[in-house]
Amino acid sequence: MSISKITTAAKQLVNEDGAEQLSFSRVADVLGVRPQAMYAYFPGKEQLKVA
Repeated sequence: MSISKITTAAKQLVNEDGAEQLSFSRVADVLGVRPQAMYAYFPGKEQLKVA
């Protein structure tokens, strides 16, 4: 997993459903990982949205 993979998955979800629906859980599902694994790369959802 990398920042690039996370942001790519997040952008895909935002394009499909809007930024309001973005969550670590949904991004993790797309990536096939547990949501907790993403905290090593982003401290929270807001930082992911900015990226």
